[in-house]
Amino acid sequence: MRARNIKPGFFKNEVLSDCDPLARILFSGLWCLADKEGRLEYRPRKIKAEVLPYDNCNIDKLIKQLSDKEFIQVYSVNDNKYIQILKFLKHQNPHVKELESVIPEPNQHSVEIVLKPDNPESTRLIPESPSLIPESPSLIPEKEYSDEFLFFWKTYPSKVEKKYAYKCWKKLNGKRPDIETIILAIKNQIEWREKSNGEFRPDWKNPATWLNKGCWDDELKEPHPLAGKFSEKTLANIKMFETWRPPNER
Repeated sequence: MRARNIKPGFFKNEVLSDCDPLARILFSGLWCLADKEGRLEYRPRKIKAEVLPYDNCNIDKLIKQLSDKEFIQVYSVNDNKYIQILKFLKHQNPHVKELESVIPEPNQHSVEIVLKPDNPESTRLIPESPSLIPESPSLIPEKEYSDEFLFFWKTYPSKVEKKYAYKCWKKLNGKRPDIETIILAIKNQIEWREKSNGEFRPDWKNPATWLNKGCWDDELKEPHPLAGKFSEKTLANIKMFETWRPPNER
C-alpha cells in the first residue's frame, strides 16, 4: 500500500456522508491501493484483506455505494475488472518514483462499465468548498487534463504548448507544492510586474519551463524608489553608484 494525502474536505463531503461509515474508510483505503493514476484491479477479497481485515462486511456492496455516488468507476477490459478512482490526481500527488500504471484507462469506446450509478444525475460536489456548492456542468474539466492543471493553466498568463506543459506537470507529481501555493506565486508575480513603475521585468517563461525550473520559489525584488522617474540606463547608473564602495571599504 502507498502513502496518500487526505484533505479536511473529505470529512465534510455531504455526498460521501450518505455512504456507510465502512464505505468511507474503504474509499480512503482505495487511494492507498491504487497506482499513480488512481487505478487498481477489482479484486474484492484482496481489497477487504488489505483495507478492512477485521470488519464483517460485504466489499461488493460498499464498492457499489461509492460507484453510485460517482467517487469511483468499475469497468472491464478484456474480461478483467478494474476500479478507477475519479478525480484522483486532483487530490493526490503520487511520488515521482512510483511506477507508471499498467492498468488500461477507462475508455467509453472500448470498455464495459460494470457498475453503473443508480442515479447518473447525482450532484457532484467540490470537496474543498466549505459550503459544498454543486459544480456547474460548465466547470467540469476536459477529460485529458486534471482539474488542478486546468486551474494552473487558466491562471498562468502565457498559454503555449499546453500538452507539453501538462506532461511536465504530471512529471512533477510529488515534487511541486500544492495548487494553492502555485496559484498564489503566479498572482504575486503578476502583481510584481504590474507594479514595476517602468522598471525592467522579464517576459513570462513558457509554462513548461516555469514548472520545470520551480519558478514558484522566485524571489521578487521591490522596484527601485526612483523607477519610472528616469530611463533604464540612468536608473542602472544610479544603482551602480549606490552600491559603489572605496577599495579600502570593500
